[in-house]
Amino acid sequence: MFDKKPMVVKPWRPDIKFDKQVVDKIPVWIRLMNLDIKYWGQNAVTKIAGMKGNRLKADRATTQKQRLQFARILVKVEPDKMYPDMVMFGNECGVIIEQEVIYEWKPVFCKACGNFGHDIRECRKQLRQDKAREEINKETGNNNTNGYKEKEKPEEQQHNEAKDITPIENGSNKDK
Repeated sequence: MFDKKPMVVKPWRPDIKFDKQVVDKIPVWIRLMNLDIKYWGQNAVTKIAGMKGNRLKADRATTQKQRLQFARILVKVEPDKMYPDMVMFGNECGVIIEQEVIYEWKPVFCKACGNFGHDIRECRKQLRQDKAREEINKETGNNNTNGYKEKEKPEEQQHNEAKDITPIENGSNKDK
């Protein structure tokens, strides 16, 4: 862990390759808030945590039932998926239980570049593309931000739109 975030470290070898590797699952600590004591057994916690990902382990306070406010479990999750704040499961009587889930950390995944650690608003690749698009728009005289030149409106449509505009004199609309 570094700055309360998981860090992937691989053993060094003389022939190590620095190629970008696909990370399909990452460990994340979750908290099952106010979990009823009857579900604190290993089988029950494994099944409930398994709804969020593959259960790896529980912390010592959870396994020894020292802190009953929440059960803390390490699960492996897919980093580019949604992280719902609630799981639902059926208990032994067939009653549906809604269980609150809190993630101690959620991976931030950028869909523009496919990397972790930032979202699309902070993506350098996306910012470069947006800047290039703005430059192209300036050169072509297009004020549209989507990168495509707007079609010219027919003269009749422009005239009709102009008729719908009410002029304002000196900041107020005066009746004559």
